[in-house]
Amino acid sequence: MKTLQEIGPSDCEEQFRPKIHGLYALERAFEGRGLDFGLIVSSLSSVLGILGLAAYPAAHAFIDAFAHKHNRTDSTPWTAVNWDNWLTKKGPGPGADLIGDGLYMTAEEGIEAFERLMSVVPVTQVLISTADLDARIDKWVNRRFAQDARSPREARPASLHARPTARTGYVAPRTEAERILVEIWEQTLGFESVGIDDNYFDLGGDSVLAIHIIARARKAGLRLAPRQLFQYQTIAELAAVAGAGSAIRPGPDEPTGPAPLTPIQRWFFEQDQPEPHHWNLSMLLEVREELDLTMLQTIMRCLVENHGALCLRFVRRQSTWHQVSITPDNEFVTELDLSLLTDAEQWQALEAEAARLQTSLDLSNGPLLRVALFDFGPRRAKRLLIIIHHLLVDIISLRILLEDFQTACQKIREGVPVELSASTTSFTAWARRLYKHARSPELQSEREYWLSQPWARVAPLPVDFPGGVNSEGSARAVSVSLDVDETTVLLQDVPQVYNTQINDVLLTALARAFSGWTGARLLSVDLEGHGREEIIEGVELWRTLGWFTTLFPVLLDLEGRSGTAEALKAIKGQLRRVPNRGIGYGLLRYLADDPDTARRLKELPQPEVAFLYMGQFDQDLSGSSLFRAAEESAGPSRSPRGIRQHLLDVSGYVFKGKLRVDVTYSQNLHRRSTIEGLARSFLESLRLIITDCQAAESSQHTPSDFPAARLSQEQLDRVVTKISRLQASQLKK
Repeated sequence: MKTLQEIGPSDCEEQFRPKIHGLYALERAFEGRGLDFGLIVSSLSSVLGILGLAAYPAAHAFIDAFAHKHNRTDSTPWTAVNWDNWLTKKGPGPGADLIGDGLYMTAEEGIEAFERLMSVVPVTQVLISTADLDARIDKWVNRRFAQDARSPREARPASLHARPTARTGYVAPRTEAERILVEIWEQTLGFESVGIDDNYFDLGGDSVLAIHIIARARKAGLRLAPRQLFQYQTIAELAAVAGAGSAIRPGPDEPTGPAPLTPIQRWFFEQDQPEPHHWNLSMLLEVREELDLTMLQTIMRCLVENHGALCLRFVRRQSTWHQVSITPDNEFVTELDLSLLTDAEQWQALEAEAARLQTSLDLSNGPLLRVALFDFGPRRAKRLLIIIHHLLVDIISLRILLEDFQTACQKIREGVPVELSASTTSFTAWARRLYKHARSPELQSEREYWLSQPWARVAPLPVDFPGGVNSEGSARAVSVSLDVDETTVLLQDVPQVYNTQINDVLLTALARAFSGWTGARLLSVDLEGHGREEIIEGVELWRTLGWFTTLFPVLLDLEGRSGTAEALKAIKGQLRRVPNRGIGYGLLRYLADDPDTARRLKELPQPEVAFLYMGQFDQDLSGSSLFRAAEESAGPSRSPRGIRQHLLDVSGYVFKGKLRVDVTYSQNLHRRSTIEGLARSFLESLRLIITDCQAAESSQHTPSDFPAARLSQEQLDRVVTKISRLQASQLKK
């Protein structure tokens, strides 16, 4: 790839020829002919640019000027159109990454876009996208989102944001523990001048970030557990209990041998996918420092030795899957020399090889991990591709793995032995302990909750095309987003007013959006959680690789509440009643020694909607000198032949200070316009909550804030009113 300073006339001529010379040829061919209209079409990359083709958008600037000139000098209306790429084929090869990104439009969508274009008053320039154009542009420019639908780009802001308005004034740290925690909170949450009395959730904290905060605190010598961050929500409170408990040492775990499948692994095999080996998580990284094959093999050997989950294999015996640990070799690490290819050929070769590697995993024989180093020669940075089957890792695991990779690389460069942070409870040990816990009397107390919900009252969702196949290959996505100011209120102000966590707000907006679409007050949702719950004494998972995700149904009932605040309070209370953040559902259904309960749970109507909030990614992977996320595609992470488990998958995350929500659907079942309407309704519901929050004069509580009091909402409101009146009378005195 050449820099702007290195580009010469011959380089530009090659990129100018198709557009400029071709347009002159068309002008000559149509000279003197009466035309009804003229459309000059190109992709959005003509506006956004293409790496390595700096003159390409400049050529399109000529097209815009051409249209302007002809609209002033002749009667034919000319329009320069930039729209999404047209999807003309599926499968590996150039353009295959567009399927995973959603950066394309189908033939049907293209025809509709053309018809809409022809129905409007002629204009000189038009940008067309079948989805939210702002989100589409961000996805195109920041192609790291394309690495995996559930693996958003990791980045660190250049500077911290100013401390938001808090319930309490700023109080500086007084002890070493408080100073450590202040620094960790500032780095993780992205704010400067965090005070020791600031509330974690008021600063936009969530359960995913809590795991990272605790991991950093443990590395700094503070002994804390994630649950303590929910119990002690300020730094002053948290520092006071740091190190108070006795050290927990994970028990020994045999490196090889069988281990029971966890609930989420059993759920995966229950789906009976046609190509179960192709269901991956992946990262494509730009390597900013020297990294060769020998160093890469050494690093990966250290990571495999330190993280037992990377040694797992899955075998099928008599229609039942089992997981075992083995000692893998280093054959999963490869290097490809692409230095003799042209820039365009290098892009194509990388994406073709990435697509091939995504399909190359083997559940039983291995590998279930692929690492490839792409060498483009001295003019361009290398690329590192890491592909791991989802059965081995989750998103939190990828972050742990990347942090350890950078630590090992630094140690090797310094010429010192590679010593990674102390391991926590291994995944196989967790699987065995979880299996025993599923047979404990404590879990049986949750049985009534899961079986007593009125799941059968939930009506099926409407579809536009009944009978369509809900395949991965037919999946499309609609993206919407709040702006930075709205997101700030959502993360910082709403929790203070309503004493909520982010899922309370998002699921309330989701329930209201679906109610507006279907007319029903009930919505059943499969909710995903990180699953690293502290339910077993002596287990620590904050540095463990594995697939810990929990998947459990929740019933959202608006209870006929038309007001925004009332609906939010209702949904918040319902979510608080879910025992142990939902982990017991999978245990009862898949692991408990209770066939009757397992059967009854399996027979319940399964939710048609899945929801996942992935957290905030603005502060992830702080200032890495080794890596930054690459802009190319890591290839399709799932087989297009696979069957989707839900009609609609809704996922949200915060990136660049904006909340983004993706609604994934099957074009075999729904029209894009249907899902666009649903997504817009979701945003409108969120904005109503934000507006009500800004108008609120005081904090509002629900009975779930005071579970021991056993009050109804009406009783609590009366108590709060009396307290407020008493406070007012005291102030008058």
